[in-house]
Amino acid sequence: YELDDPATRNLLKWAFSDPERLRPEQTRQALTEQAAATFAELAQGLRERGHDPQTVAHFVNRLVFCMFAEDVGLLPDQLFRRMLDQARQQPERFAGMARSLFAAMKDGGAVGFEEVAWFNGGLFDDDTALPLDWPQVNAVREAAGLDWSEIDPSILGTLFERGLDPDKRSQLGAHYTDRDKIMQLVAPVIVRPWLAEWATAKERLSAELDQASNAATSHAASRRRQRAERQLREFLERLAGFRVLDPACGSGNFLYLALHALKDLEHRVRMEAQALGLQPPSEVKVKPTASVWRFLDECLYALMKTNGTGYVEGAMSRQTGVCCQSYAKATMQCFACPFRSAEMLTLRRFYAEAKKKVLALGKEADAGEQRSSASALNQ
Repeated sequence: YELDDPATRNLLKWAFSDPERLRPEQTRQALTEQAAATFAELAQGLRERGHDPQTVAHFVNRLVFCMFAEDVGLLPDQLFRRMLDQARQQPERFAGMARSLFAAMKDGGAVGFEEVAWFNGGLFDDDTALPLDWPQVNAVREAAGLDWSEIDPSILGTLFERGLDPDKRSQLGAHYTDRDKIMQLVAPVIVRPWLAEWATAKERLSAELDQASNAATSHAASRRRQRAERQLREFLERLAGFRVLDPACGSGNFLYLALHALKDLEHRVRMEAQALGLQPPSEVKVKPTASVWRFLDECLYALMKTNGTGYVEGAMSRQTGVCCQSYAKATMQCFACPFRSAEMLTLRRFYAEAKKKVLALGKEADAGEQRSSASALNQ
């Protein structure tokens, strides 16, 4: 910021003399709840007209996504707001204009004279758009005027999950689960264990680099440095290969925030590695074998410890040594297993088949890497 700008000087002045003046009028939570309530009412109105719940949920999420995309510049020159301004004057044209926009976002193309990029992920897998009347168009336009950089993206999962269930329509705004509550679970279960592991790894990296600096020969120094780079790469590969399971997944908000936390952690690791004098790899390749196999191994081990009783209470995880019952209490999840002896036999057969498929995937990936390496050597 430039201090020759009067507005910037005012911000600095208020920070010391009147900090309450800098407090936002609405918190992130309140703004997200306001947006959720607006689209809850829209979804309810569309359902009452007889539209399919799945179609309504998909359509509402498209509208919300367009607002996020426009806010970060992925839709050019406030294209979505200008479309809504036109639809305010002629609401009957809204569905046609929205179809044109969605079609352009599906494959990439132009809307009028505006070039629109292609958006992947399946949200715009077709150009379906539902008709809106003037009050609905106006409500969407007012929502588009909110500061979407301050609205939690996990609203997408919440709207989709609860938009499908007529019994949860009234909960869309009032019972939105905010980021802080979800992070009360993500932080101790995912973030803190990884931070502890990184602290240990960073000490090893620092020791390797110190020995490289004090090495008697350049060859020894290079060997130490390469070892540190390999250890960093292996840590990033483990982090990238980490899998999070949400067995009661509804809106996907837990998984979204877990991924967000992991990406933040990866960024931190890269920045701190650079501060040590290492150059993190630009790409990290992850083989599917290890993480999938470990998950299957844990599932079967927990079930076998039940001895057919149907509960995993007191069973010890072979990988972590953590009591399943204690883990259940810590994560507010119930791991009581409904499987009986007959079902366990079926699961073991599934496990054996899954093992074959996972190992085949690993061999296929290894073969592909060997072919690529051989091709590079030939060239």
